[in-house]
Amino acid sequence: MNKLNKWTLFTVTALLAWSNTSWSAESIDMNEPPFYMSSYDEFADLQQDQKELYLQKLLTLKEKIPSLDYVNKEKLDEGSEWYATWDGMRKKLYNSCQEKELLPACEEFADLRIEVLNLHANQKEENRNAAAAAQTAKTK
Repeated sequence: MNKLNKWTLFTVTALLAWSNTSWSAESIDMNEPPFYMSSYDEFADLQQDQKELYLQKLLTLKEKIPSLDYVNKEKLDEGSEWYATWDGMRKKLYNSCQEKELLPACEEFADLRIEVLNLHANQKEENRNAAAAAQTAKTK
């Protein structure tokens, strides 16, 4: 082969390899639905009891997503303080949620996010009264 053919072959091979790389992380817009996990800013705006509940339940749910095996309590605590760690976990979750077999687990993450956000949601007066009565009954 002459040099031109070798260069062409190398270029074509490199382009094919490049085109076969996974671009899912870049093609996923985590600012568009579905929202599986709170952004760092959304998490930072939560009240302390919401944060604690969210982190506690994330620790349990993460067992259902193989790419989050590395996440432990310390990693979640670090993520709650540093956006880069939080965003790294979030990207791994969103990438995993592209696999159809993991969608039920991903929906649980989305449900948890909504549950935590609704913890202090502005409710109608009768709902607040019912919740207060239920809480009082639990403490008795």
